[in-house]
Amino acid sequence: GYYKYKISTFSLNNITGALTLLNTPILGNGTSSNIILDPSGHYVYAVNQTGNSVSIYSFNPGTGQLEAKYEVNTGGRNPGSITFDPSGKYAYVTNLNSDNISIYSINNSTGQLIPLSDFPTVATGRGPISCTFDPLGHYVYVTNAASNTISQYSLDAKTGKLNPLNKPITTGEGYANFVFSKP
Repeated sequence: GYYKYKISTFSLNNITGALTLLNTPILGNGTSSNIILDPSGHYVYAVNQTGNSVSIYSFNPGTGQLEAKYEVNTGGRNPGSITFDPSGKYAYVTNLNSDNISIYSINNSTGQLIPLSDFPTVATGRGPISCTFDPLGHYVYVTNAASNTISQYSLDAKTGKLNPLNKPITTGEGYANFVFSKP
């Protein structure tokens, strides 16, 4: 969860829906606007909007304990969210005030994010706030809050590169995120 810049883990009782605090909350770095568990289930990534960074924590699924490991500068201003490609090899961070997405490969044994050297960022519309993959993992859609558009990309699964498609779709005001139904 996110409260006063702290990150906590909870267990869920699947019968009652009750949450139980598993760890003492740890302090995030700046405003943690988005927190996500990696596909392997061993690392937690927290986007620090005011810190222009992503904090990486090791996660023990048995105890719920988090341990700070790394912090990566996003190279952009006010990161909003992080998401992983379907293979879990690449991470994408939206940068609200830089109008781009930072792209990283993921070291699966350490959780470290490594900026891609050939194409570390890709341009978006104004104010990218979220990044969503289509159900088959071939395309990426970025919601741009300040321009009221959705940018469209194809994913090169071998390199992690996002290739722009078409013109952005105009959405009207108020779109921050969206989901796809199963194919």
